[in-house]
Amino acid sequence: MQWKNWAVDRKDRKALTGDDLLKFINEELFPGLKNISICENTPMNKIIVKEVFEDSNNFMKMEFCFVK
Repeated sequence: MQWKNWAVDRKDRKALTGDDLLKFINEELFPGLKNISICENTPMNKIIVKEVFEDSNNFMKMEFCFVK
């Protein structure tokens, strides 16, 4: 799931864009980050990534109301 493995445009016309990028993010990236395995030896940065993405999909679907 490392950025350098999927987001870098190497000028080989294989960089993900448009619908392919959205599909990857929704079906592979977010679920993969959400389901990171955690154990007692897991580094804190990995734990934080998992916790951030566990609720990210629900958060992005929320509607916000702003009072003027």
